[in-house]
Amino acid sequence: YFNSKRVWFVTLSSLQQDHIPSDFGVIIIDEASQCLEPLCIAALDKAKKFVLIGDYEQLQPLVKSPEAAEKGMSISLFESLCKKYPYLTTPLKKQYRMCEEIMALSNSLVYNGLLEAADETTRKMRLKPNLEIFSCLPSGIK
Repeated sequence: YFNSKRVWFVTLSSLQQDHIPSDFGVIIIDEASQCLEPLCIAALDKAKKFVLIGDYEQLQPLVKSPEAAEKGMSISLFESLCKKYPYLTTPLKKQYRMCEEIMALSNSLVYNGLLEAADETTRKMRLKPNLEIFSCLPSGIK
């Protein structure tokens, strides 16, 4: 199946360039809760179907202008659609990125305790910092 399909990976802003096709069957926007609404709408105009992925409770669009935020630019299309059509949403229940301790914060602040690690490996993983990357810094900066 995938051998017969063309897949493009682009940013929303680069999707507007002339050499990018304008007739996608499906557009998938990851971290859509962070995307400004005009960029999303422009991208969705190029597809027959779309899938938006994100979590507006954790990540919203970064809008520095208080005036723009007051006029609604800090609310993503993703958030608007989730609130208008909640029956079309699927909440995150299993996650594959955070160890148990880090997940506990999101779980208590956002997910009402419903979030769980996908497996034991995810639950018990730990950061293993590579301290060698600091070897090029002057000794007082570490």
